[in-house]
Amino acid sequence: MSKLTPAQKRRLARAYSRAASAELAAQRERRRYVRHVREVKEREFKRLRAIALILSLPFVLLLAIVLFLSWYILVIRLLWNSSSLIIIP
Repeated sequence: MSKLTPAQKRRLARAYSRAASAELAAQRERRRYVRHVREVKEREFKRLRAIALILSLPFVLLLAIVLFLSWYILVIRLLWNSSSLIIIP
C-alpha cells in the first residue's frame, strides 16, 4: 500500500466533501419535487371537489322536491282513504 501525500489527502477530502454536498443537494431536490407534486395533487383535488359539488347540487334539489311531493301525495291519499268527511281540494 502506498501512503498518500498531503496534497492527495486534501484532494481526496475535497472530493468527499463535494460528493456529500451533491448528495445533500439531490436529497433537497427530491424533497422539493415531492412537495411540489403533493401541492399539485391537493390543488387538483380541491378543484375536482368544487366541480363535483356544483354538479351535484341540482340533483340534490331535484331529489328533495321528489321526496317532498311523494310524502305529500302519500299523506293526501291516507287522509282521503281514512275519512270521507275530509274534503281536499
